[in-house]
Amino acid sequence: MTTLEAAGQLLAADVDNRTLSYRILPFGEQGRTSLGLVTASAGTIDLPADPSAVTLNLEHDYTRPVGRATSVTETDAGIDATFAVARTSAGNDLLAEAADGLRTGASVEISGPVIRDGRLLGGRLDAVASCVRPAFPSAQLTASDTGDDPKTPTEAPAEDTTEEEEEEVMPETQTPEAEAETQAETTTAPAQLTAGQRPAGTPAQPRRPVIESIADLGRLLARFHNTGDRDVLDVLRASENAAAGQMFAALSDIKWDGTGGLSQTIRQPQWLGNVWNDRRFQRKIIPLLSHGDLTSLTLKGWKWTTKPAVAAWNGNKSAVPSGTIGADPVTGTAQRYAGAHDIAREFRDFGSEEFWTMYLQAMTDSYAEVTDLATADTIKAGATDVVPGTVPTNVPTALSYIVDGALSMIDDIAPTFALVAKDLWRDLVLTPTDHALEFLSAALGLESGTLASFAIQPYSGLDDGTVLVGSRLAATVYELPGSPIRVEAENLANGGIDDGFFGYHGTLINEATGLALVAPSAG
Repeated sequence: MTTLEAAGQLLAADVDNRTLSYRILPFGEQGRTSLGLVTASAGTIDLPADPSAVTLNLEHDYTRPVGRATSVTETDAGIDATFAVARTSAGNDLLAEAADGLRTGASVEISGPVIRDGRLLGGRLDAVASCVRPAFPSAQLTASDTGDDPKTPTEAPAEDTTEEEEEEVMPETQTPEAEAETQAETTTAPAQLTAGQRPAGTPAQPRRPVIESIADLGRLLARFHNTGDRDVLDVLRASENAAAGQMFAALSDIKWDGTGGLSQTIRQPQWLGNVWNDRRFQRKIIPLLSHGDLTSLTLKGWKWTTKPAVAAWNGNKSAVPSGTIGADPVTGTAQRYAGAHDIAREFRDFGSEEFWTMYLQAMTDSYAEVTDLATADTIKAGATDVVPGTVPTNVPTALSYIVDGALSMIDDIAPTFALVAKDLWRDLVLTPTDHALEFLSAALGLESGTLASFAIQPYSGLDDGTVLVGSRLAATVYELPGSPIRVEAENLANGGIDDGFFGYHGTLINEATGLALVAPSAG
């Protein structure tokens, strides 16, 4: 159904009583409406018997009601209405804006309007909108006839026209002076203009965007969404289909996602790349031990079983002390590590640099991780089992075990690190730092009361309730310099790039007593 929207004006604002009074439709004045230039007159608009049926909204948005009419009356000057404003935030704002002169416009909403030659002959009052700028001052449509006139037949028979009437209808040839005089009279009497005409010499109203395509509609909707420009609503109303009296009667849904959604087809997803590309594996065990360059797959050395020693001597050409000595061989074998892939050469030909960077990093991290685990397994297997003593009251079990492990080797080698099982780590880290430092300093004889030379860290590779105490000198990690070594070759037959990594690593236990595995079940 066609709805006509025409300008009105605020007459009075009573903030205390929360009422607003408007002349919602002046008579005898040509006004701009959603259907063009129209002049209203008395006795043409049907008013509801119950004034409260007429609602007050904001800017013709029926989802934003702010009040109901308490009276709607027709006077000689036009139709007046008084509204009780709702006690809502929007209602409070409207009263303040109206009282300050910021929102003084009104725009009447009339359904089923009947218009003939720019004159409003019928319709029903439905609602009134409070507006900053009443109605549509730059509407594009002219007030063409619309609606069925209930007071006259749809097609009135043509009446005979007399010669005198024909002379009045036919334009007369005028002199330039007479024509100018006629234009002046027309300019000073706008009420005599027919619908859609503009007084001579006055500037044309600026044209608003016209909706001629779906693309135009999309741009207008995007503009309203981004800026909140309510002129867009005017354009949408002004683009109402004049013939059908409806605006966009049936629009097809265009969905973002779900059934029938287009986003997966026309929009590229956001590419994140490797979401954990900053992760690099940090060796935990190897840095705690001595290091050496690997020159062969076979590791071979020796260690004292009975060390040569000196003793007290009586002198005076007496026999010099001399004891037996002994040595045992120490051998080991380096482990070989490798990993390779036959990668489609498209990753190289199309410049997928991120893939190659992440691939190289992942393979390098993998080598670092497996060799660190292998080192941990070697020193656990080669450690000396130590049975712990009674744990003192108010001392974390881990600290007590560290002391027991250190005491087992204190006569031969100085401990430099301790690995703590996860279940014991929690109580250890919750111990006040000064207490832990005091306890360990007294037990281990740390110089200057510092733990800087003694590393304590958790290690998930240990069984629950276990602590491994060791010395840097107790084992040596050997590794071929440059490991892992990257090798790349073209696979021409299959259009691929063979990329491989090779490394060599081994751990040799120098002194088992320098590694103490402390656990209740040890021994």
